Amino acid sequence: MEKQLSKGYRFFYVVFNLAMLGLTVFSLMWTVIGENRILFLFPGFVALGLLLWSMIKIYFKTGVWSFVHRKSEHMDERELTVARKSLQKAYSIFAVVVLSLIVLSLLSITIFDSGTFIAENTSGLWIVVAGLIYLAHSLPAAVIVLQESRLDFK
Repeated sequence: MEKQLSKGYRFFYVVFNLAMLGLTVFSLMWTVIGENRILFLFPGFVALGLLLWSMIKIYFKTGVWSFVHRKSEHMDERELTVARKSLQKAYSIFAVVVLSLIVLSLLSITIFDSGTFIAENTSGLWIVVAGLIYLAHSLPAAVIVLQESRLDFK
């Protein structure tokens, strides 16, 4: 396969990969918690296979996976800048997605056990959400404070 794919193909494969991730997680989780478990097992494994196929095609064959996981000592200045920017965007998106899922799970009062509501008090989880928001904002600064010898970033 050619290493240079057009932006349209790259966009398609990334969206397809993420869609297969969502479908895999939904299908396989539904086989664990749902009623018609076997009904979702086959689509879950098909989605998992397509997820792995698209992962190999867009991340492994292009070398992007190994680039993102390469040690910074083995990168030049341009590669460091690209990796830093991509990681910054990715972790920002990841934090928003995780916090959104937590908030949605808190707002959806659908936790039932044999028809009996079991999540009566969710205020503790709201505290976790607030803590995670703070952690998302303070963790990068904490890493800099611990790693850098001089802290004159004004």
